[in-house]
Amino acid sequence: LVKGFVKLGGFFMQVDVVDTDTLKRAQENPEEYKTLSVRISGWNARFVTLNREWQNMIIERTAQGV
Repeated sequence: LVKGFVKLGGFFMQVDVVDTDTLKRAQENPEEYKTLSVRISGWNARFVTLNREWQNMIIERTAQGV
């Protein structure tokens, strides 16, 4: 994936990896996941600072592999 991106002229790529279990644990124990960042549509946020609605949306998208 990365080689293809570079070969096609790409110059910036950010690869983030997180699973739904980690996100659910962060919802239940936010004090243990203060530094967990998520990237949505070009912006970054600390997962635990988002309201429950946004957190659930991110968990659903992650579960779907989107």
